[in-house]
Amino acid sequence: MEPLREPEQLVAGEFRLVAELGRGGMGRVLLGVSPDGRLVAVKLVHEEFTQDGGFRARFRREVEASRRVSGAYTAAVVGADAGASQPWLASVFVPGPTVRTVVERTGPLPTASLLRLASGLVAALTEIHRAGLVHRDLKPSNVLLSADGPRVIDFGIARAADSGDGTEITRTGLVVGSPAFMSPEQAEGRRLTPASDVFSLGAVLVRAGTGHNPFTGDSALMTLYNVVHGEPDLTGMPGLLRELVERCLAKDPVARPDPGEIMDLLGPVPPSVRPWPDDVHALIDAQHTEIARVLGFPGARDVRIGDGEATVTGTLLMPPEPPPAWRRLPGRRTLLLGGVGGASAILATALVVDKLTGPSSRKGSHPTPSPTSASPEPSVSASPGSRSRTDIRLHPLGDVSELSHRRPLQPERSAARRRGPHRCRAPLRRHDP
Repeated sequence: MEPLREPEQLVAGEFRLVAELGRGGMGRVLLGVSPDGRLVAVKLVHEEFTQDGGFRARFRREVEASRRVSGAYTAAVVGADAGASQPWLASVFVPGPTVRTVVERTGPLPTASLLRLASGLVAALTEIHRAGLVHRDLKPSNVLLSADGPRVIDFGIARAADSGDGTEITRTGLVVGSPAFMSPEQAEGRRLTPASDVFSLGAVLVRAGTGHNPFTGDSALMTLYNVVHGEPDLTGMPGLLRELVERCLAKDPVARPDPGEIMDLLGPVPPSVRPWPDDVHALIDAQHTEIARVLGFPGARDVRIGDGEATVTGTLLMPPEPPPAWRRLPGRRTLLLGGVGGASAILATALVVDKLTGPSSRKGSHPTPSPTSASPEPSVSASPGSRSRTDIRLHPLGDVSELSHRRPLQPERSAARRRGPHRCRAPLRRHDP
């Protein structure tokens, strides 16, 4: 996590954006601060998505659906603007590493912590499904382990299970998800129900409890084939949860238990002030320290922003010295697969459209896990309508330096409030004194 070193500080609505938390196929995730000091995670959508005429309608639908989700184990949406030059969505910031980060750095969770994780995820899915949603992308990197329990995040591709108004917001048969944690019906491009999330829940618990995925393959295509046709690898899964996970991973959606039944099978979970192993709480504490460092970043000074006619003055966070050379950040791979309707389609010939920009390490102190870091698992989008070939698009994310030259968000605060960032309709650019 590093402070933003932009020519101008970014502003999203009332939120002042101070650091980048991560990035993925849809955009950047930034740490924001509200006027009352509350921390939020702001998803800032890549500009190229706005070129799609239907994107803003889909994004607006996402926001409306996400606002209906509540509960102790999700991150509530607190603001959004689908009409901004770069649409954005803000949710409550939850400090904590992802399940993926925890497993990689500290190993599988012990049985007691695994039960707490399972109970929290089931409670989160109950609230998501009650709001009429299917998450569609439940995976280890979309589950945070906060100090008091798990949190399910990133409803970036969640869609209403039944829109009910006849509005077509996606192409028929569109499939979006991460291969190792997709349900068979999702891999085949069939209509999804809440049972699809139950399958993903089982896969996440296997990863958390054993350190490996229940379905793997030499490629994304082979992983999808194994999801549809193979048996899960449950080696090392604690016996107490093994039977439950087997039922969650049933190929037939009807054979899977619903969240209410899973909660009954789990039974009461003993309360705990520290639900995770000490190593996990150490990661949480380290992230709190990192956030304090970022928020204490020195160098705030006034700059002038405007369009050459009307200008306003605001206090913007500027680096006290020239920024170091930009380094390429790890990216999230986005794969678009067509024709995954069956075994022959899954094994179809792959056509590489773009090259994937690989991650490179950042020198310096040991990195602190980001609560909304980019998902390492590839995301797959497929339509069963095209069976002649499989297209894989691996999008390079580019350098941060490229992003720094993009048009920043428009500040929207009143010019009368001279001490903070301000809103204006004109493009932002810095004027020399």
